[in-house]
Amino acid sequence: MKHHAVLGEAFPRHARRYGRAAVIGAGSWGTAMAATLAYSGVQTVIWGRDKAIVEEINRSSTNERHLPGVLLPKALLGAAQMSDALAGAEVVLIVVPSRSVRSVARQVAEHAPPGIPVAICAKGIEAETGLLMTQVAQEELGAHVVGCVSGPTFARETALGHPTAATVAFPFGSSDRLKPDDSPAVRLAMSLTTQSFRAYVSDDLVGAEIGGAVKNIIAIACGMMTGAGFAENTRAALITRGLDEMKGLAEALGGRR
Repeated sequence: MKHHAVLGEAFPRHARRYGRAAVIGAGSWGTAMAATLAYSGVQTVIWGRDKAIVEEINRSSTNERHLPGVLLPKALLGAAQMSDALAGAEVVLIVVPSRSVRSVARQVAEHAPPGIPVAICAKGIEAETGLLMTQVAQEELGAHVVGCVSGPTFARETALGHPTAATVAFPFGSSDRLKPDDSPAVRLAMSLTTQSFRAYVSDDLVGAEIGGAVKNIIAIACGMMTGAGFAENTRAALITRGLDEMKGLAEALGGRR
């Protein structure tokens, strides 16, 4: 019997959603994530640096700067103070640019209820240290268990209810393996699942993060080759070989191919 969850495994249907979630970051993807949680029935509070955006979310259920023309669920609430967003939260999603993950995680550590899980929804590798985003956050969050939400997703399409899939990856300790329905990965996957958003569960945190970060590099390379005048043979080679290198890098860093 394999001693790990299978990448791409759907969550058990009887897992419990979290009752209250805090989303830290009111950009396009943060707003889309918060809307998804709210549509799933989770009491959700979103924090943003820009008080005008927070007020707009509370006033008209919109975020025109980042998601123009998208109506957000009325149950979604905005908070101008991070401490207010985190009060009573059972799970936290940090959805900020990768360069801000460390400083924001440090702030979250000051106000989050002790021990609650934190999911990082930023893709990248810290330039100064070579650490993945969850590793950066873990240094600041201490005792909180840290995972990630990653996938080939666009915020606007997610917020509009287009069919979307993503992976929720967390470390699985012995208690999580004995009772997977109570694990942070499974409960967050359940909390994010709606009629249009499907979340899959993995315990391969490194693999999920490398996939999220490196696929962006492959995408940039594809744009460069198009600009240079090349066509589908070159794109196919970049994607195929790029995926193989992505898997090799994940393995070298402790993930699974």
